[in-house]
Amino acid sequence: PPTPVPTAPPTAPPTPVPTAPPTNPPTAQPTAPVTPAPTTGGGAVAQGAIFDSSYGVPKCANMGSSCDSLALLDGRGTIINGNEPNHSNTNNIGNTCNDGNSGSYHSDESIDQITVTAGDI
Repeated sequence: PPTPVPTAPPTAPPTPVPTAPPTNPPTAQPTAPVTPAPTTGGGAVAQGAIFDSSYGVPKCANMGSSCDSLALLDGRGTIINGNEPNHSNTNNIGNTCNDGNSGSYHSDESIDQITVTAGDI
């Protein structure tokens, strides 16, 4: 039940004038620049590999976000109907590991294309 007598004196009435200057109004959101969506500009460009005759393998000529071998690895050795361009695409500097010519083009295992992608640019 309610008490018949107040338990504490009433608080003072509000002052008609603020006692301190107001704080600055809030800033518009966001205060930091918005992170842009990923792009392929600024040096981080996807590119196609080119054949490097000194190494005997495809290479990425420039730095970029990714590099694709395109058709440079399609096929295997001199296999019938699947002659690999620039076979054997094995590094000429160091050990060699030549492709074999047995099997059937796209019926037996082969790696016909690779894409190398950068983790952080």
